Amino acid sequence: NYMMYNLKETFYKVSAIVVLLSSVLYAFVPEIAPWGMAVGVVGLTLTTITMKYPGKSIRGKRLFNLQIISSVFLLISAYMMLRQNMLWVLWFAVGSVLLLYSAIMLPIVYDQEKTETKERENHETNFGAGR
Repeated sequence: NYMMYNLKETFYKVSAIVVLLSSVLYAFVPEIAPWGMAVGVVGLTLTTITMKYPGKSIRGKRLFNLQIISSVFLLISAYMMLRQNMLWVLWFAVGSVLLLYSAIMLPIVYDQEKTETKERENHETNFGAGR
């Protein structure tokens, strides 16, 4: 299970790098860049969908849903890039900002959730021992 998680995480990182390189490459080779963008975005989207949020907090689940929404925006961006429509930049910017925000906040929320769960368990254990 751990090995599969590392494989998914590596695939996610490689896909993100391909997306970033393709967005820069579009300025120099607009014929090839859309295909790299499409491959990278599909990789990001598939990895995001298969990696579920491990916690139970509503905030964490909303942030995970925000990641899925940002993946959809990036898919639209890749489609626009393939069609040579310059609106791809707008979709890419919005999707990237949402993805960045959720990527920063998800670990924070998950750590808070784990800490609160441990504190609750310790409190219940100490309260039960005092009786």
